[in-house]
Amino acid sequence: MESLVPVAEKLWNAWELRLLVLTSLLLQIILIFMGKQRMYGWRWGLVNWCAYIAADYIATSALGVLSGSTSASGGRGDGSPSSDQLGRHNGAMELVAFWSPFLLLHLGGPDTITAFALEDNELWKRHLVGLVTQVALALYVIIKFIIMKSLRSNQLLAPTVLMFAVGVLKFGERTWTLRYGSQDKFRESMESEPDPGPNYVKFMEEYACKTEAGLHANIKVEKERDLAEESIEDEIEAGNNISSTSNESEILREAHNLYQTFRRLIVDQILSFHDRNKSKSIFMKLDAKQAFKVIEIELSFIYEDLYTKAPLVYTVPGVCFRALALIFIFVSLLLFQIITDKSSMAQYSLLDECLYKPRCMEKMIQWIDEMKELSKTTVVKVPEGLEKFILDELQRKSNDVEDLMKEKKKGSSSSSAGNKERELDLSRDYKRLGDCRGEQVLQDWGYLKDLGWSVVDVEFDESILIWHIATEICYTQDCAAKQLPEGGGEISKALSDYMLYLLIFHTPTLTAGIGKIRFNDTLAEASRVFNQAGWKKKPKIPFVSVVVGLIRRRKNEKDATSIVDPNKSKAVNDHLMTVKTEIAPKEVKGDRSKSVLFDACRLADKLLQPDMKAKKWKIMNAVWTEMLCYAAGHCRGYYHAQRLSKGGELLTFVWFLMAHFGIGQQYRIEAGRARAKLIIVDK
Repeated sequence: MESLVPVAEKLWNAWELRLLVLTSLLLQIILIFMGKQRMYGWRWGLVNWCAYIAADYIATSALGVLSGSTSASGGRGDGSPSSDQLGRHNGAMELVAFWSPFLLLHLGGPDTITAFALEDNELWKRHLVGLVTQVALALYVIIKFIIMKSLRSNQLLAPTVLMFAVGVLKFGERTWTLRYGSQDKFRESMESEPDPGPNYVKFMEEYACKTEAGLHANIKVEKERDLAEESIEDEIEAGNNISSTSNESEILREAHNLYQTFRRLIVDQILSFHDRNKSKSIFMKLDAKQAFKVIEIELSFIYEDLYTKAPLVYTVPGVCFRALALIFIFVSLLLFQIITDKSSMAQYSLLDECLYKPRCMEKMIQWIDEMKELSKTTVVKVPEGLEKFILDELQRKSNDVEDLMKEKKKGSSSSSAGNKERELDLSRDYKRLGDCRGEQVLQDWGYLKDLGWSVVDVEFDESILIWHIATEICYTQDCAAKQLPEGGGEISKALSDYMLYLLIFHTPTLTAGIGKIRFNDTLAEASRVFNQAGWKKKPKIPFVSVVVGLIRRRKNEKDATSIVDPNKSKAVNDHLMTVKTEIAPKEVKGDRSKSVLFDACRLADKLLQPDMKAKKWKIMNAVWTEMLCYAAGHCRGYYHAQRLSKGGELLTFVWFLMAHFGIGQQYRIEAGRARAKLIIVDK
């Protein structure tokens, strides 16, 4: 066994550097081909995260080994190297120095991923320190190599210097991109030139002069255009809009134009009423599929800005850097091919493993492509019916505000004060739409008095739990009785499961309160009720799936639909509905328990009344959509940007769609551009 230690040590010393460089190259290939696969499921996200973290570590370790390998030398027992050993040593040192720039290229990373999470962008200063350190280390390797060998006989000096320049450029690109994606710099990139406004001092001096001269001057404010008179029709007539008949290139072009405006929402900047009217005029003419396609393209552009090198690659300096890098690489490889003696370097060549076994590389690339396609099969797309329903609801709400504004305009004066009042009303109406979480729907249907307690008098997370359990009960009862209208309950069921998923797994998006505590208390009460009734939990099956309907709490669960027996689910619901709920549960339990189980039963009992049969699912669909819009509008842009790295959420799509219809807090339309004039009045 002891005899194996020297052999293993010798083998490790011979292959350590090669393995590190090959591993670094393999990690770069993984990141190039699979940089965006993290959006298609947490498993591929884990693979990408491991590759992203390990890539920098392996490349840095390889540079450290390179710096130490330049001092290695062979020799005879007396310590003086033989001529043959010296020749091999010099050949090794040449290739060692030539490898170091390639490791800088690896540290620069691929174009497809620069940041794994938004927090990586905020650490760009630390990455800058790493840039200086690693470049200095690579430069040390090259300088030490030059000292060990005379410049005249150094054949690899020129290609090494060229590749070193490319490595520094590539590494610098990544640092610049991380800096650009940080919140402060990303916000600065969208800031317009400071506007001091009209010259107040000069205006008041002129006013004072006219007053001293005995002239009576009035101040008249001329606005750029009255907000109430700027209609959507004006924007449509202006052209440059896409429609339902537009091709993909037109949609892409218009989506890019909208992205230039609405990317400001990511850093919580405000938009103007002109931005609102322009985007609304576009989306009013699109069907659900096209509208969500435009939003998808816009969010893709934002993803590229925050997580890839796109902000630099598609600029004039970026193109120049790429052209220069390609020229340097081509010249370097050409020089390497011409001036090197392959026979003396064959034993040290890394290229044999990568270039002279094309079949292996082809199989690797083919496998990556197959895995890429396989990973997409786990994606759960939003049903087109749900997309259409959300779009129709937002269009209807936005049109209602416009119609109300026109009615107010007919019955009010056309004075400046009247116009100002209409502006304020319009602003408040659009903001109010984003603050509704079900009460507006119940009011429109005339059920606010009977059902409003479930959305107005409770916390938002409490409202989600109440309506989720009620939706599960109604859905199960109608399915068992075969009274579920075609497509009627699917929208409510999908939104109900999705909102509960957000509440449990992404709590900060919906509430800063006690959502999980309330959820656990509800499960505890349900468990006690069912145990008393004789139902026991099955081993290894989460009780949550039986009680609250979290069948799809994970998108990628293959056997999710087989967890609950439909007959047992019906029996559970029937048992819940037998409990008398004339007295509100809070009056009995107080605030000790946060459970909402029987509050949900009270709501379900109301929804299952015979007079609600024809309109129940229409009301529930609209309530869930309004809740979804409320959650989307009250979630900060930073969270939406974070979720883009995981493929994005339906919540983010709805948030952007709301912004395009002018719904929410993003617009500050009270302050328009104005110009003051002095009007001389004859006495």
